[in-house]
Parts: sequence; structure tokens; C-alpha cells
Amino acid sequence: MAGLYTTTDGSLDQSYYNKLALVSAGQDTDWKSLPVRNSFSHNHSLSVSGRGSGLDYNLTADEAVPEQGAFMPVSVKYHRHFYTADNKLYVFLTDGTFAFPKKDEWVYDFGDEVVTSLSSYTSFEQVYVTTMDPTTHRGNFYIFNASSLSTTNHGKVEPYMSFKNCADRISAVLYKPSISK
Repeated sequence: MAGLYTTTDGSLDQSYYNKLALVSAGQDTDWKSLPVRNSFSHNHSLSVSGRGSGLDYNLTADEAVPEQGAFMPVSVKYHRHFYTADNKLYVFLTDGTFAFPKKDEWVYDFGDEVVTSLSSYTSFEQVYVTTMDPTTHRGNFYIFNASSLSTTNHGKVEPYMSFKNCADRISAVLYKPSISK
């Protein structure tokens, strides 16, 4: 209690004397019991593994698995696949094993924006993602360099270019190179 009841006007004196009387009478605080409490926790685990078509695979409930039939562009040069799940952009390597990243291992989080399409242009090694802002219903367009999307820079990637509120809901991006004479 040293230093806790030091005031110049004596406003805490009565509180000090009340607590001093309790301590003098033998009352004490069991300080070890205060931060400790009984609690209950429950975890579930699900794992699927196997081998097929020349691939070994192992999936757990902690992994960010794309929806069935989701388009997954590939970077042949960098041996990477790209996909979205829960409005986040993920990447996994095509190194002979098949392992999706964990849910917290995304490379870019689009926040409240809803991902509407994912595509790539392999000649430029670029990944295109379109989203929709759920409040304005306007479309956004992001361009990522495939070389910057890796399994080691989770959450540290910024788009090469981005175009916010550039259209209504964007459902696809088709790259059409120009031909000059």
C-alpha cells in the first residue's frame, strides 16, 4: 500500500485506514487465485491425405482451400498457382507436393471488398484480381506481379497497379495486346 494513498489533501486517508484495519485483523488477498480461473476449451481437427495423379496431398481444416471449381491461374516461370478464398489472395508452389497455405498465410487481404474474378496474363507474369465494394457496388481492379507473390511474404505484398471504383461490378478481365504496324 506504500505510495498508493499519498495525497496532499488527505482525501484517501479514510480508504487507507479501512484497508489497514482489514489487514491488521488478518484478512489477506490470495493473489495467486485472482489471475487463475477454470475454463473449458474444445478443439476439432480434420485431416485428409492421399496420393493420386502423381501428387501427394494432405489437407487440414486450417488450410485455405478454394471453392470447388475455382479458377487457379498459374505462373509457369515461378512455379506458382494463385487462388482466392475469403476475399484473400493465396499462392502455393507446384513443387511436386500439394499443400494449400494455412488460412493466415495469405499474400493480400482485400478487406471488405468481395473478390469477383481472378485471372492472369502469362507473357507478362501478372495476376489480375477484380473486387466489388459492397457499399458502393463499384468495381476495383488490381494487378500483381507474379514474382512478388510468394509463400514467404504473407501480407507484405502491394499491387503493382490498382484502379479503384473504375467500373460497376467487374466479372472478368481479358487482356488484349495491341498490334502495331
